[in-house]
Amino acid sequence: MIQKIIQFWIDFLFPKQCFICQKDGEYLCEKCFKSLIFKEAHCPNCNNFSKIGEFCSNCQNKFILTGVLIAGDLKDQKLAKLIKTYKYHFIKELGLFLGQFLSNFLNYNVFVNPIMKSSSTGFSSENVVVIPVPLSKKRLKWRGFNQSEILAKVVAEKCNLEICLNLIRIKHRPAQAKLNLKQRINNLDGCFKWTGESLKNKKIIIVDDVYTTGSTLNEIAREFKKHQAGEIWGLVLAKG
Repeated sequence: MIQKIIQFWIDFLFPKQCFICQKDGEYLCEKCFKSLIFKEAHCPNCNNFSKIGEFCSNCQNKFILTGVLIAGDLKDQKLAKLIKTYKYHFIKELGLFLGQFLSNFLNYNVFVNPIMKSSSTGFSSENVVVIPVPLSKKRLKWRGFNQSEILAKVVAEKCNLEICLNLIRIKHRPAQAKLNLKQRINNLDGCFKWTGESLKNKKIIIVDDVYTTGSTLNEIAREFKKHQAGEIWGLVLAKG
C-alpha cells in the first residue's frame, strides 16, 4: 500500500518526459541517451593510466579488488542528474536506461577491447558472474527496490552473463555517503555474507551505482575471496 502511494506521487510529480531535454514519452529519450559519454579508463585509486580500470602496481596492494570498470563521469551533468534522480527520487524505470548504459560500456570497452584479447584478465560470457551490491532489509523496504540489482539484471541480460543474487547484507548500518574513509571501512565490517555455492576460479563483476572510496566493493571482495573467487571487479556508473 505504501509503495502504491509513493508511486502515485512519483507519477504525479515526475510525468514521463526526458529528464534531460523534457521531451514527452520516456524518462530518457534516445537522443539524450546517445549523448552520454563513456569515461576513459584509469586506476580507480590514483587516476594513473589503466587498460580498462585495473588498479596500478602502486595501488593494487591496498585493495582485494582487481579493479573497477567505471562507465561514466559525474562531471557529465546529464549522467549525474540521472543517477541522482534514480537513486534519491526513486524513479525505478531509470534503472533500465542506466543498466543499458553499463551494458554498452561493458560490451564496447571490455568484451571487444583488442587490448584484452591476449590478456590474462580477459572477459567472456563463459567466465563471468554478475553480482549486485545488496541492500539491508530495512533500506530495501524504505527504498522499495535495490538500484544495483536492477542495473545488474540489465547488464546480465544484455551481455549474456550469469547473474547470482546470493550475496546478502546481514547488518544494517548508516549510509556510507556521510562517512570518511576510516568510518566507511569500519561501518562495513562483517556486513556481507555469501550464501551460494563455491566461487572457485570465477571472475566476479560486482555491480553498484557509484564508486567513491571502494570500501563497499572491497569488503564484498573480501567475502568472495573466502569462497575461492578468482578476479573480482567492480562495475559502476561513475566515480563520486
